[in-house]
Order: sequence, then structure tokens, then C-alpha cells
Amino acid sequence: MGPTTCAPGINFIAADLDITSSVVSTLAITLYVLGLGIGPMVISPLSEVYGRLPVYHVTNLFFILFMVGNALVRNTPGFVILRFLAGFVGGTPLAIGGGTIADVTTPANRSAALGLFSLGPLLGPVSGVFAATFIYVDSI
Repeated sequence: MGPTTCAPGINFIAADLDITSSVVSTLAITLYVLGLGIGPMVISPLSEVYGRLPVYHVTNLFFILFMVGNALVRNTPGFVILRFLAGFVGGTPLAIGGGTIADVTTPANRSAALGLFSLGPLLGPVSGVFAATFIYVDSI
């Protein structure tokens, strides 16, 4: 199986789980993103009924459990299912984060707070590159 350009780490997972099909190895990424898309449609209304904090706590607990399951699972179907479930509950902070900010800020400060909140997913991947560059340059 050739290198995967989207997620280079999937090659190691495919080798560990003896996955020989590139389609099956791509499912690990695709189903996680599918879970990120479907999960918030189910979980977001729960935050309006039960409150945001309990939903955060429960989904974060399940996210941790599903990710530990991903690390320990030894077969492909279990891995793919756990990836989907991790994505399903993993999208909660992005889905209800705007509501949380609206709850804790004044209307005058809300736009700035939401703007900073939306920069997190945008700058998160880039900030890792900058941090790694500064660490590397500092170690020379």
C-alpha cells in the first residue's frame, strides 16, 4: 500500500492491523469526519435540554474512552467503529462552543469572543508548525 498523503500516520495503523486495502485504511479518516458531521446534530439539542456542562462532561468522557479503545483495539472493524464514535462525540465542543460563549459573555463582547473562538480550529494546525519551528531553532 502506497503512502497516504492526507494522514501519514494511517500507514502505521494499517501495518499494525494488517490492512492491505487503501479503501479500508481511508475509512479510518472518513468515518471520523462523518462522525464529526453527524454527532453534533444529535448532541447539540441535548445541551439545550440538559445544559451545556453535563453534555461537555459526558461527551468528553466518552471521547477519552473511544480514543483509548482506538489505541487498544486489535481488529479493523473495531477500530473503524471506534473512530466513528470518537468523531461522533468529538465534535461537541465545536458544535456547542458558540452557545457557551453566548452564555458567558455580554452582548457587547460577544463578537470578539466568538471571533477568537473561531480562530482556534483555524490556527490550531498552523500553530503546531510554528511551535515546532521555534523549538527546533531554539535547540540549534
